[in-house]
Amino acid sequence: YTTTTNAGEFTLRGEGRSLSSLFFDQFNRRQNGERAFTILNAILSWKSSDERLYGSAYVRNIGNVLAKNGSLVFGGITGYNIEGSYDPPRTYGISLGVNF
Repeated sequence: YTTTTNAGEFTLRGEGRSLSSLFFDQFNRRQNGERAFTILNAILSWKSSDERLYGSAYVRNIGNVLAKNGSLVFGGITGYNIEGSYDPPRTYGISLGVNF
């Protein structure tokens, strides 16, 4: 959604990613998979009327969802170890810029 005002142009954007449960190996082991989840993001962007100044504010992973994005199973003397990585937690920030 974009609107123009005396202060410049504002754009509000929403993003979403939704996955059903998934598995990271061919055996469909529950411990080596991830449950269904949805991650939402929001971004508010602005640029001045003369397009010299611009900026944005964002929030990613609004719901602070803990979601695994991959894992590996390692066999060894102590048994099977599962190691994985996760999507980033909720993050937010702003950026500002100037066009010369």
